[in-house]
Amino acid sequence: MGHLNIETIMTYLDGKAGDAEKSEIEAHLAVCAACSESKRQAVAMERLLREAASFQMPARLVQGLKDLFPAGGKPAKPFLAKILASREFDSFDQPMLAGVRSAAAPARQLVFRAGDLDVDLKIEPAKGNERITLTGQVMSQASNFVHNAVVRLECDGMVRYRTRTNEMGEFSFEVPNDSYDLSIEINGERIAILDVHSPGSRT
Repeated sequence: MGHLNIETIMTYLDGKAGDAEKSEIEAHLAVCAACSESKRQAVAMERLLREAASFQMPARLVQGLKDLFPAGGKPAKPFLAKILASREFDSFDQPMLAGVRSAAAPARQLVFRAGDLDVDLKIEPAKGNERITLTGQVMSQASNFVHNAVVRLECDGMVRYRTRTNEMGEFSFEVPNDSYDLSIEINGERIAILDVHSPGSRT
């Protein structure tokens, strides 16, 4: 039996596998460390999504999970290598004052968390709302700045822009006003922040 794909793992976790398939999956998990770890990560991801009642899984995330497990083959990359950051704060969730509503589009402040890392982001409109400035800072909860980490902006599944954090864990992009996912590569792990910006937001 080859490596389990994500659909098989989720079918098993949802209790929808037949008795024979369930026994075969459990036997494989008992001897395959990679698939066992993938199952553990799938359970953790499912728990995270259930806890975030307002979270709707973007289609790009669903496709991204499938891409990690090519049909009938070995995972393209370790599941553990990609960690989905959770949103802890979004200034757009706060009520806006009447005077602010009539003014120019405000900057958006966001805070994401992945393990012991916090990512603070600020998104501001630029050049007549045709572009945006996205700045951020990456730091551990021990107040240590994460420097020289690779930061990428992806659009339509392609890496469009790339930079690195400085000594203060800071990074910055000025890019067209488009839909983006953001990822930060730290110590072999990839922190993913999905739908970090969309033209439909209040920026």
